[in-house]
Amino acid sequence: MIVEQPVSSLFAEYLEKCGLRPASVAYKRRACDLFIKWFGDLPVKQVAPATIEGYRAMLRKTGRKPHGRSQVSVRGYLDNFRPFWRWLRDNGHIDRDPFAGIRIKVDELPRREGFTRAEISLLLRASKPLERLQNCLGLLGCRRGEMFNIQVRDIHLDVACPYIMLAAKEASAKTWPWGTKNHQIGLVALPVIMEFDGLTVGLTAEIHQRMTDLAMDPEGYLCLPRERVDKMLEWQREGVLRWEQISDPYGNFGGRFRQLQRRAGVRRTKRFHELRAAFTTSMFDANMPVTRVAKAVRHQNIQTTMKYDRKSDMSLVADVAQIAASAYVSKC
Repeated sequence: MIVEQPVSSLFAEYLEKCGLRPASVAYKRRACDLFIKWFGDLPVKQVAPATIEGYRAMLRKTGRKPHGRSQVSVRGYLDNFRPFWRWLRDNGHIDRDPFAGIRIKVDELPRREGFTRAEISLLLRASKPLERLQNCLGLLGCRRGEMFNIQVRDIHLDVACPYIMLAAKEASAKTWPWGTKNHQIGLVALPVIMEFDGLTVGLTAEIHQRMTDLAMDPEGYLCLPRERVDKMLEWQREGVLRWEQISDPYGNFGGRFRQLQRRAGVRRTKRFHELRAAFTTSMFDANMPVTRVAKAVRHQNIQTTMKYDRKSDMSLVADVAQIAASAYVSKC
């Protein structure tokens, strides 16, 4: 008698063989755990398109918010669960992918509000030295997790065009493991100075000073205070270090960043990720081709890059208004 394999055992095999980043593994596990919670640990061959439709409906109805999950959150779970079923089909575990024909659509959402140049200036003026370094790296396109995991060995100042190399890390006595998004090696350009409405930041000089403070230790963490590094390494020794802590060693960096904005006088607080959007927008303002902007911010899809252009909608409105103002005037 052939015993059909359940979702849980094949999902564990899928994670083991696919070499995913810890962040991706955790997200995919949540997606699978919800499926099993709602539908049971079914044999994979019994999962039909109707089951996946039911899964999508449950995602919509449940969640922390009273009205259920947002469309973006629902799509995130579906996008992270779909590859498992494709893998099952490709490896002969199922004959038909139950996700085939399931359309994952999200209504067009307005772009998030970005930082103005004046707000960025306020933010940098109110920042302490380590905060200023973190924020400047955000304004050079670094994601939060990328910024926190930069080490002295990644920094190259003694070259014509200084830069930081974003590369995966292995666990050691002084380093925790970290994987880059999409397993890519990234390069972050480091201007010698950065200007912010009258404020000048000598960026490479500040980075060099920070490296000196770290005794030029190759494994020293550029953007983290010593106490946070010690705590992370302690958790690693105890075997309780999770990817969420690697992404945010402070535990509540978002809250700290909002406090900094309030201290700086920014009236409507925003995410740290909006500094990355400000960087992307500045590249578009300088007429850099979208393909090169995508490469600079390490996006695989230029459509994703276009969403980071915080000015495009209002620029279109301004251009249309200017044209429409005189479009109907008689030319005779």
